Amino acid sequence: MNKRSPSIRSLFQATHCVFVALIFLAGASSQAQVRMIAYVLPAGLPGDQDFSGSAGMDFEVVNSIVVTRLGVFDDSSDGLKRTITARLWNRGDPTGPAEVASLIFSPEDPGELIGGSRLKPLSAPIRLEVGFQGTIATENYGAEEQMYSSFGGAVGTVDDGNGLLAFVGRGRYGNAGEFPAAEQGEGTPLAYGAGTFEFETGTPGHPGPTTVRVILPSEDAATTLAWEAVTKPALAGSYRIFRAFAADGAFQQIAEVTELTYHDSGLQNDSPVFYRVRTVGTQGEDGVDSNTVSGTPHAGRPGVAYLNPTNQPGNQVIMGSSVGMDFDVVKPVRVRRLGVFDENSDGLKTPLHAGLYDRASRTELAGLDFTLEDPGELIDGSRFKTLPQALPLQAGFQGTIVAWGYGATELIVNMYFGSDANLGLYDGGSLLFVGTSRYGAQGQFPGTPDVAVNQYAAGTFYFEPEAERPQITISFTAGKVILTWPGEGTLESTPSLAEPWQPVLGAASGTAVIPPTDCQFYRVKR
Repeated sequence: MNKRSPSIRSLFQATHCVFVALIFLAGASSQAQVRMIAYVLPAGLPGDQDFSGSAGMDFEVVNSIVVTRLGVFDDSSDGLKRTITARLWNRGDPTGPAEVASLIFSPEDPGELIGGSRLKPLSAPIRLEVGFQGTIATENYGAEEQMYSSFGGAVGTVDDGNGLLAFVGRGRYGNAGEFPAAEQGEGTPLAYGAGTFEFETGTPGHPGPTTVRVILPSEDAATTLAWEAVTKPALAGSYRIFRAFAADGAFQQIAEVTELTYHDSGLQNDSPVFYRVRTVGTQGEDGVDSNTVSGTPHAGRPGVAYLNPTNQPGNQVIMGSSVGMDFDVVKPVRVRRLGVFDENSDGLKTPLHAGLYDRASRTELAGLDFTLEDPGELIDGSRFKTLPQALPLQAGFQGTIVAWGYGATELIVNMYFGSDANLGLYDGGSLLFVGTSRYGAQGQFPGTPDVAVNQYAAGTFYFEPEAERPQITISFTAGKVILTWPGEGTLESTPSLAEPWQPVLGAASGTAVIPPTDCQFYRVKR
């Protein structure tokens, strides 16, 4: 394990070359600052875990801070019964986690009790710059002086200094005297009643990070991003958008905007694109990069909405129940086939029913029965039948695909109970998978919400995107009509809706035409 004594170090973070430095200040900060404690525990809190190894919690520096004191948890706030060591680690050191500072808290010299922790001053305050990745850890708790584990119930709070810090990950643990490298599988950023530290503002003025997301469904040759406004620890005046064509590729700035959304067009369909958004202060100060997101543009095309793998075993017996999954229509589609999950893809063992419901009215718009004698066509892990008439669904429709009839001889997959099933979703540039899955009594709309968007292998459907009607804009100039419309298409006209439509020769969007009669109708045909 790589351990070092405190020293001045610097490194460049690969994300966007933020200078990270640890500076040990010769004296107290030059100006009076408000001091904050990162991990705050209530006075009198009893410990509940006998652990003598190293227990740590991760944080990152969003805006420079000065660490003035380290602290340790005092079991029941009644004085230390064991000697506890607190260590501040730089877990982002390129050569491996490196110790930045440590303090010993003994029964004879326990430090000042604040809340449920005892704090002692560092010999010299330590400045942590933007991008520093830290871990505060303690060691040597035992039976007579226990630490607290969040498994006993969440207590305490964290103080990020109005956005100076970000508390990340969960707890971590390891051997005493070493960096706690093992990450806790569950828990929160305040995983333990163990270590803490006091800090104050360094150099203010840098906005914190935002959280960016890709707006769904996928778009044709384009991706739209949206993110949250940043107001702390400083206000973001603008946002820089960076793009790469591989997750580990070079991110290049493509725009700087003041809005909270960005539309990136002219992309190649079916190729993933990766984005980050960096905050910028009102005076041009570089902030922090956001999370990385990816989007894959697609032209609107047909497909199966809920994808079930071939030969997939089920894991839940449902008797007398229906299960459903919710979706919204963003662009018009036509549903041509309904499907049901076939456990193990070996033929149905019991009759099943699939129904597509209007979620708002809870009425079935289309339904099909799947029998042992007529189970439908097997495609991947589902069986499909064609509707007698295709079901058109317009933008704004709120739907639920429902299935029932499953039982002891034909199981569903319920991801809540754990499964290796790779259940997929396909939006075709037209659908948005929303809300939760749902269940209820057989033969009716399942009204009880469940957990996940795509929780079951049960009902599904095949759909085809429908071309949206082009909207024609008309303006008049000097006795001429100027017609504009998006995309491709042939302009047609007729003097009466009772007469045939005729193409307007040579017309394109933006063309000025002279109507041949006082009343003329126009449309765009695709």
